[in-house]
Amino acid sequence: MTLAELIAAFRTDADDLVANPYLWSDAELTRWANEAEQEAALRAKLLFDASTTAVCQIAVLAGTTSYALHAKVHDVEHARTIDSGGTVTRLTLTDRIELERVRPDWRYETREPRALIRYDGRIEVDCIPDADYTLKLEVYRLPLADLAANGDTPEIAAIHHRHLVKWMLHRAYERPDSETRDPEKSARAEKDFTKVFGRRPDADLRRAQQANRPQFNKAIW
Repeated sequence: MTLAELIAAFRTDADDLVANPYLWSDAELTRWANEAEQEAALRAKLLFDASTTAVCQIAVLAGTTSYALHAKVHDVEHARTIDSGGTVTRLTLTDRIELERVRPDWRYETREPRALIRYDGRIEVDCIPDADYTLKLEVYRLPLADLAANGDTPEIAAIHHRHLVKWMLHRAYERPDSETRDPEKSARAEKDFTKVFGRRPDADLRRAQQANRPQFNKAIW
């Protein structure tokens, strides 16, 4: 669906079909449509990316430990470094507490990175890098661009588009306006959206998901 089609679907569902003026403006509905896609991508991890250079590749420099993540990344699934000779090393996703437990001097060691710590908006390698490396990430992210023009389409798969209207209805009915505010309709629309895309992970859960992911050895018989 295009942005224009999402707005039209909303107006049909909300019975907001008379344009003199509409109860909700196109600008409001565009903002809520973008919120809806972001919420869906975050809750259901709909946008996996391992190839967009600006999102998935970071130049690790000798002596520099901390780096900004692309603003659209909300979860790091896999990380590896590539050295100047092309050797690939997989990094463990961990946190500072675990590193302190298993290797308390990690922040003073100068060597090749072996692990990656994820913070809110940045990452840190588990040492002082001894050389330059290319860090490759596989991530889940939010849409790279907002819907703006009528013909723009959400980046998430088309099968999900119609359900974005539920979030738009939720936001519309919770707006503090005596003519349109309806907490019951807002709550029902949010519940329907959550049935499709799941609950929004809070900050503590997202941190827990990033830290100390188990590494498994596969037995070959």
